[in-house]
Amino acid sequence: MIKSANQYPVHTLFSHEGNVLYRIPPYQREYSWHKAQWEDLFEDLVEADGSHFLGTIITLDQTTDTLEGNILHVIDGQQRLTTLTCLFRAQEQYRRARRRHAN
Repeated sequence: MIKSANQYPVHTLFSHEGNVLYRIPPYQREYSWHKAQWEDLFEDLVEADGSHFLGTIITLDQTTDTLEGNILHVIDGQQRLTTLTCLFRAQEQYRRARRRHAN
């Protein structure tokens, strides 16, 4: 049963404040995107004037202990979430390296 269908800015999906752990269930296909899909996504993000619809991301709440945080199984949107996670991680590493070299 779908409990909610809301539009959220992408930064809320990755916010530490949400205390969310995304898990890819074993029945999901492996990560399969390549350069063409990355470029399509990145071009869409760069060319977007304001907000951009990334597509549907469907999760299934698997939380059993709220003190440990929310555990969401990714049912749809795995490729996009994984790609964005890699992009954000690369940006953070780049910023840290620039700060180290600046000092």
